[in-house]
Amino acid sequence: AHHSRDASWTTLRPPLVELTSEQNAALIGELDGAGFTMSGLEGAVDR
Repeated sequence: AHHSRDASWTTLRPPLVELTSEQNAALIGELDGAGFTMSGLEGAVDR
């Protein structure tokens, strides 16, 4: 959801629950800290 800027991706695999905004921020922080990117994704967030 973050990299594609498509909020519909906030619903994850079963049990298909949305992360809280705090959980989302923590996850994005961890992914950014690990250097995770999604290069090639149209409209992706540039870092």
